[in-house]
Amino acid sequence: MTFVMNTVPVIKSVDKMKFFSARNKIKSNEQLSKDEIEVVLDFYVGECRRALEKGLGININTDPLTNRCDLAQKLIGAALEQAGVIVYPQETHKTIHPEVPGHSFLIAIFNNDEPYLIDLTYRQFFLKENCDVERLKVYE
Repeated sequence: MTFVMNTVPVIKSVDKMKFFSARNKIKSNEQLSKDEIEVVLDFYVGECRRALEKGLGININTDPLTNRCDLAQKLIGAALEQAGVIVYPQETHKTIHPEVPGHSFLIAIFNNDEPYLIDLTYRQFFLKENCDVERLKVYE
């Protein structure tokens, strides 16, 4: 597979003490710093990517993750929600426009006002074979 934007999904190493400290702050409704939010997101993104690899028997570095958005959204959404983060599952055809092909992603809210768009399968949109002008749609 060739990608127009050559990225590889990252599974970051997270300091477990920092993660548990931040997660406890979420459960206690305390404000998190940007760094603490990043630690939480890095941890759960890594866990979900590992689960995708293991559960689907794929290599997260080479698989474009096409048509795996629903599963990825549910994995990361359930993990964050269980930790106490407010999550809003989203679908492109509802959020952007009814004629946009269906794609699932997630909005997570930290500190009651910090929204984060989370899409573990975004790289499927950068497959070279799918990036051409004939596939471009413009809506007013």
